[in-house]
Amino acid sequence: ELPDRAVRGIDVDEVLRRFYALLDKLGTEERLVFVLRRVDDMQLQDVAKAMRLSLATVKRRLRRADASLSRFMESEPVLVDYLRGEGGEA
Repeated sequence: ELPDRAVRGIDVDEVLRRFYALLDKLGTEERLVFVLRRVDDMQLQDVAKAMRLSLATVKRRLRRADASLSRFMESEPVLVDYLRGEGGEA
């Protein structure tokens, strides 16, 4: 039997599917910076070095990616509920 993939009553696979769909809406440069920093947890300086960008450019792209994802998430209440810890008990 497969493990229960629900957390707080929300299907984790569905949350991930929707989140990755939102990531796909970002431009390539913003998506790369976002993933390296927020998902892979790289330091900003390391992201800049890996992408051969200035630190200021990395910070600017990360701010744009964060802002865009925040806007995109407004149309995804499942993600908002999951991140807020709502959705009842599993």
